[in-house]
Amino acid sequence: MAYAVHPVEAPKPAAAAVISSSMTVNQFLSIDPDQIRKSNGIKQAWVKRWTVRHAQHRLQKKIDNGKLTRESALNQAFAKSNNPNNRGKWSLIIAGAGFLFLFLGPLAFLTLPLAIAGMVLGIMGIQKDNDSTMAVIGMVLGILTILLFLVAILILVAFLGF
Repeated sequence: MAYAVHPVEAPKPAAAAVISSSMTVNQFLSIDPDQIRKSNGIKQAWVKRWTVRHAQHRLQKKIDNGKLTRESALNQAFAKSNNPNNRGKWSLIIAGAGFLFLFLGPLAFLTLPLAIAGMVLGIMGIQKDNDSTMAVIGMVLGILTILLFLVAILILVAFLGF
């Protein structure tokens, strides 16, 4: 008795069948996730439909801001913009927030974690960022905040006489 084996190809997701690497931004913006579902007969989860709509919205915002043209390749449109100074920027923001919380009474307990996080991000930024200026400032501000926090704790202990 012989059995015939028929290869069965798994159905492709609807969005993957339509979206290709050579697609332009304009072609991607014209895709309607609900229309894909109706034409292929494959049901898409709401998350997949929402993801396509969200990506289309992000691309439209880039076009409106002049950062992208409708004729650009789709893979170029979703390429990550490499901001080389993110660590330094976040180091400065977080250490600055820690410094401000030092003077905000009830929120002073957030000072030490924020200052440590700012200092660590500053050290990472010095090592990895292209321009380490903000990283150095953030690290110094984090160290200064830690020192001021320790001085404030010592004054508090001396004043209250623990």
